[in-house]
Amino acid sequence: MDFTIKEDKGFRYIDEGSGEIIVLLHGLMGALSNWEHVVNHFKADYRVIIPMLPVYEMPILTTGVKSLSKFLKKFISLMELSDFILVVNSLGGHVGILFLA
Repeated sequence: MDFTIKEDKGFRYIDEGSGEIIVLLHGLMGALSNWEHVVNHFKADYRVIIPMLPVYEMPILTTGVKSLSKFLKKFISLMELSDFILVVNSLGGHVGILFLA
């Protein structure tokens, strides 16, 4: 995968393209490369952002959907995103549901 992983204030993410924003959330065993074809397809017309969920970096006792949802809220705030399409897979779906609740 030939995308640059950006880092800002403890967050790691991919940010490709420009236009209307699509945020992609990967699954538990997923990797950013799972979204490679999606990014390549949409980056010509959309800004595609993929935050790396810190599933393996968080303390084991506090790692869960609720804490990952809080992580996502902080990331969305940092990126100053207010209007975007959320596309999810597996664990990312659970995180997205709590995020939107």
